[in-house]
Amino acid sequence: MEYIEVFQAMLADMRSDLRHWLRGNTAEYMYHETSGGKDANAAARLRLCYALAYADRAEAAREQIVRTLFDEECRAAENGAASGTAMKLLTAMLKEYEPADSPLFARAEGCDPAGCEVRRLEQYSLEDCMEAASETGMHSYLFTLMVCASRLCGEDALCRLQERFGSRRG
Repeated sequence: MEYIEVFQAMLADMRSDLRHWLRGNTAEYMYHETSGGKDANAAARLRLCYALAYADRAEAAREQIVRTLFDEECRAAENGAASGTAMKLLTAMLKEYEPADSPLFARAEGCDPAGCEVRRLEQYSLEDCMEAASETGMHSYLFTLMVCASRLCGEDALCRLQERFGSRRG
């Protein structure tokens, strides 16, 4: 499972987002609508979600960060620009601090807290890892994962992955 090692390296790089946040640089993780109706900070916020979910040690401010990001992701959803992955990760982490029937989760429409969990790394497929790299804008890791796919997948599967992820750019 060489791709899991690539995913672990990607997660380690995402920790820079957590360090950035902890230094007080929070604006680039908040919902910010572009003129095209997208969220300019969605990829950065998702990287921070992954960093929190897979951190080696718990940050003292983790609960407050999770609550803030959950609120921002709900704002994004209310404006049609939310990431399903970020919402699921945040819901899973927020369940550590809130009961599953908390009214707070009502803002996360279509995201059932009971079905949200932070998966073990071994549960990620190659395609899951590629999706994470693509959604977070980590294209060098996406390229490396595509190289892994070229060794692990048959020609049809590789073509499908190239079609799905090959056209995504910054």
